[in-house]
Amino acid sequence: MLECDTDLVLKMTRLGSEYIEQTKSGKYLRSVLVFVPRGHRLLHQDSALEVEYTFFVREITCTGGKRTIRTQYIREAGRFVNRALMMQSPKSREVAVHALRLLYSFLALERCSLLDMSYDTALEFLDFAHNSRRYVMGGPVEARDSSTVSLYFTYVRSYLSWLGASSMHPILKTKLSVYRDSSGKVNATSKAVVGVRRVQQSGIRYYIRPEEYVRARNSEALSDPVDRLLAKCIIDLMFIHGLRLGECLGLTLEDIHTEEDGTTCIGIRNRFPSQGDRNAKGVITVASRAEYGSKEYRRENVGYQIVYLDPLVAEDFDEYFRAVHLLRPPRRKADRAKYKRHKAAYLGRCTADTIADYIQDDAVCKRMMLAPVANRSIDGKNHYFFLSKKYSPLHDKTWNSMLKKIFVAENIPLDHGRRKFGLNHRFRHGFAMFLVRELHCDDHIAMKLMRHTSPASLEPYLKLTPEDIRDLRAKYAQRISEAIFGKKEGSTQDE
Repeated sequence: MLECDTDLVLKMTRLGSEYIEQTKSGKYLRSVLVFVPRGHRLLHQDSALEVEYTFFVREITCTGGKRTIRTQYIREAGRFVNRALMMQSPKSREVAVHALRLLYSFLALERCSLLDMSYDTALEFLDFAHNSRRYVMGGPVEARDSSTVSLYFTYVRSYLSWLGASSMHPILKTKLSVYRDSSGKVNATSKAVVGVRRVQQSGIRYYIRPEEYVRARNSEALSDPVDRLLAKCIIDLMFIHGLRLGECLGLTLEDIHTEEDGTTCIGIRNRFPSQGDRNAKGVITVASRAEYGSKEYRRENVGYQIVYLDPLVAEDFDEYFRAVHLLRPPRRKADRAKYKRHKAAYLGRCTADTIADYIQDDAVCKRMMLAPVANRSIDGKNHYFFLSKKYSPLHDKTWNSMLKKIFVAENIPLDHGRRKFGLNHRFRHGFAMFLVRELHCDDHIAMKLMRHTSPASLEPYLKLTPEDIRDLRAKYAQRISEAIFGKKEGSTQDE
């Protein structure tokens, strides 16, 4: 991609990744920076966007000792992320931003057009996405995993299709893959892209074992008893019921329903506006409050999902509700000022939409397991269930810091450097492994309990460690030996 007498240096800035092109002797030639500011704005009734992205390419060239700065606004990329991907989750939109930032960095370095890209240039871009460190000198740049590159190319292909690119565009080719020969030249191949083997750190697994779950839920690492009760509720939801963190943080008083026989269930659904740390997967994203009354939002497993709680978990939920949401006035005068501040924060910060007000049909509300909040809330409004100490909705960063303390105190391994083993999703992985290995659920039942739509979705959750494979091989080898030789000896005795 670069000339033979030039090098490329990567410089990380607060605006993004800046690629500096220089000669072998270190003389500055030019730099390319694709920065994507994220602008917060007021939410309107007709929009589900919490933020909007704006794409800029800034190129600084040096000719004759004079620097020239050229800034170009990429309107198409901004419209694609803000409009075409409006209904996707905030995390998915951030991944699309990273993919387009990498794409336009390459195009600016190569000085080529996206729609007029040649096949060789497309191969160079694929190799650049895989192996940026082959081009960058003097920087700690890691090679990207094949799964990450495939995800990036999914959004790049969607972007090209949205732009109206021809189906003959080289990036839209399904057989696009690369390899390097002995001389280092990039060539095309029709073979499938070989996945990068993940090196698992010693003592770390993708899933939480039952004994680790018990230690975590009963941990005394958090000094505040309310925080310990909160941690117990969230950890139980993730391991016993397989909820994701965003689904836990998105629960409100309206979503916790008690049936006539005393069974407690929770409804998993999205509300307006869409928020990244409280988003639920597997259900539709709400673009406006008018969608609360749509048929899709009222349909189970499309607009909402129902999970029935274990009785012990339901008791912890009730105890947490009495400790946090009742807001009893303090007995001491010294605590009254603090109580007033917390009550004002509770009434103003943690409110959420009451969906029953938009449906106005008791039969539909009962079928959707929407609990009446008029008698449970101190102000008759709906509030988020899990709250911080300042009575604002609990955010993922606050919860992650609490969970790290628990992991450290209970000697549950944490990965360092580049994160590959998530803190929270390891509980959901543990839920899937427990269903398959301990309860021996078949794929269909496990799929239903995981709230998936296909048994193939279970495969990413069933990740065995080398120790697990060794134990399973020894276990099944013993069973085979007992089945063959034990039966043979028995037949000899009968004769």
